[in-house]
Amino acid sequence: MIEMNSFIPPYVKIGALLKKRISDGEYTEKFPSTNDLVREIGVSPMTINKAVGELVREGLIHRKIGSGTFVTTKKKEKKKTGRIIYFVPDKAFGLRHPFHAGVFIGMTSAAMGAGHEAIFQDSETSLLDILFKSRSELDFDGIVFSRWDNRKMIDDISKFIPMIEVGVSGTPIPSIHFDDETGAYKAVKHLTDLGHRRIAFITGYMTWKEGEYRFNGYRKALEEAGIAFDENLVFEDEWTDPAGYRCAKKMLSLPDRPTAVFCTSDHMAFGAMSCIKEYGLRIPDDISIIGFNNVETSAYVEPPLTTVEISFQDTGSMAFRALIKLIDGQALTEEDLLLNTRFVSRSSCRSPKT
Repeated sequence: MIEMNSFIPPYVKIGALLKKRISDGEYTEKFPSTNDLVREIGVSPMTINKAVGELVREGLIHRKIGSGTFVTTKKKEKKKTGRIIYFVPDKAFGLRHPFHAGVFIGMTSAAMGAGHEAIFQDSETSLLDILFKSRSELDFDGIVFSRWDNRKMIDDISKFIPMIEVGVSGTPIPSIHFDDETGAYKAVKHLTDLGHRRIAFITGYMTWKEGEYRFNGYRKALEEAGIAFDENLVFEDEWTDPAGYRCAKKMLSLPDRPTAVFCTSDHMAFGAMSCIKEYGLRIPDDISIIGFNNVETSAYVEPPLTTVEISFQDTGSMAFRALIKLIDGQALTEEDLLLNTRFVSRSSCRSPKT
């Protein structure tokens, strides 16, 4: 019943199991004795006592000398620390990435305004130390995370502490997400309205849901304009500047070169722009280009990049507010989790040459 080789201490997992039984009404008055739980779960009395002690501290159960342990009818409110964690694995570039840095700024600002503290963490090992080691109770109220692919660990931790994800990964964890499909649709529609018929699509790996949804928006705009989809115009690689360069090189080697390209990130667009210029082509005279995210640099490249804006700081403040609602036991709605995008027109697009 209890997985003992987990990174989460057994007493924490047993505590979660017992809390669920109380919540489900399995224990209503008398709480099982230590010996009963030892026989059922198969762990030492010390481990059971540590788990039960946490329930006593949280006011879920209480002891009566000579009578046993009982479920508390009027539960004591769990003490809050006022601290939350923003976790991004170091391999996802942590605060070195402008998106994560912007999210953390927005989260920190919202937290300070509400009398809370937001702390950044990029080490999985350190996160587990903070959560479960050398403490009798959790020292944080909740976790916001992004680009974390250890789904089993996320699932296990979410049983003990409220969690919000930034970005979409298809897990049951509530996630702050963007209207990616509509944003991409508006970008590609801008190109079709300018008269472009041959439009390439450069994207990061579509294992990230953002890529998939932006691809759907690209397809929708083409279909609406009566343009047949051409899989030879789709280029997929990492979500980085060098990857954008590599994709553009493949794109420009086509015998019938596109007159426009939509990139699913500004950084991929930056790489593509470098490659286009190396080929002696002019933006937007020879080829138009649109990015996605509206990172700060996008306004200062030459020419300034037309893009789709996602407010990184608004993402952070929304993630904080959603997490606080979870901590307070409130249900989340789509309005709590969805951020709209905004089309930003600059100088990297024009009508194709006739």
